[in-house]
Amino acid sequence: MNERSKSKQQFIEGRASVRRCIGGQAVAISSDPINESPKGYTPALVNSHSRSSDRILVIELTSPYLHSIGIPMPKDPNAMYRWRQWTPEQRSKILTERRQRNHPAHSPAHIQSDHTSIYLITAACFEHAPIIGRSDKRLADFSLQLYEFMQTHSRTLFAWVVLPNHYHVLCDVVELHFMFEQLGKLHGRTSFQWNGEDGMRGRQTWCKAAETAMKSEGHFYASRNYVLNNPVHHGYCAKWTDWPFSNATEYLESVGREQAFRFWQSYPLHDYGKDWDPATL
Repeated sequence: MNERSKSKQQFIEGRASVRRCIGGQAVAISSDPINESPKGYTPALVNSHSRSSDRILVIELTSPYLHSIGIPMPKDPNAMYRWRQWTPEQRSKILTERRQRNHPAHSPAHIQSDHTSIYLITAACFEHAPIIGRSDKRLADFSLQLYEFMQTHSRTLFAWVVLPNHYHVLCDVVELHFMFEQLGKLHGRTSFQWNGEDGMRGRQTWCKAAETAMKSEGHFYASRNYVLNNPVHHGYCAKWTDWPFSNATEYLESVGREQAFRFWQSYPLHDYGKDWDPATL
């Protein structure tokens, strides 16, 4: 078995092992999303639709996984995008400013940093529709495709997560503009495939991807915490390792739970992602 095949097999086995761990269990959201619940702890079950930090979520790993969680997705696109809430005058002002900066009118401007090659890469489905999460298989297949893509286009893959309607990747990018060019092709291929599977030819599947350059060591550690904590942030689970579509398990095995918890306490998230990745989406 060559290195690429071995890496792919390890990836698949890693996702399967996490699936076995979470099947049919109830989990409690807490201030510590890293470590296991105290021995003998059995949470009382409440409404699984709740996203509150002090409530319990019921996770039953049947197919499809996300439907069994029962978390409602937002239905009003106007609640997600500030553009739709702005007046014509406000929109005109924003477009003028973007033209003056030579930025695209309605998509992120990919700006390569002069100080770092480490970026947080984020992309979402159009209007945050849960298109990736249509089925377990789609989530798993896309997670593998994204993982292999980032292995090709980054020197180091620090953290990644795929959710039903978006994904985050923290990585050391080889060449930013070329990566986004190729990422657009990956989005195009998956859009064509999924629209065919769903009988929705012509549907817009993806929004443009965006990058955030790391500004400091603290920014990097907080970003890594943010990526790995994202399924908890959005209310899909209580512990990082409850969500199979990320590298949380591999990360904790690499650094150890004690060190990971020290990073979690030392680099708290506070309002990280509040304006561009609210918990309700």
